[in-house]
Amino acid sequence: VAPYIVDANGNKATLDAEGYYVVPGQGKYKITANGKDVDVEFIPEDHFLGTADGISIRRTDSNGYDTGWSTKFPDKEANVDTVLN
Repeated sequence: VAPYIVDANGNKATLDAEGYYVVPGQGKYKITANGKDVDVEFIPEDHFLGTADGISIRRTDSNGYDTGWSTKFPDKEANVDTVLN
């Protein structure tokens, strides 16, 4: 299953027409599946200096489980997401 970028709210990120996730003031990211790995491309804005915020990437397996922190059983397990929050 193809990986995807999630925004700070844990939702699937909106990409631009070229498939990049744009972070204003920093640059843009594009991810590409590479077997079990994911290649990440970051293109900084022209005058960006410093450390970028980074991105969170999710993937879902054939059983419907993802690499995020959402539980399949919300009535029995609380969702915990300390990375995005």
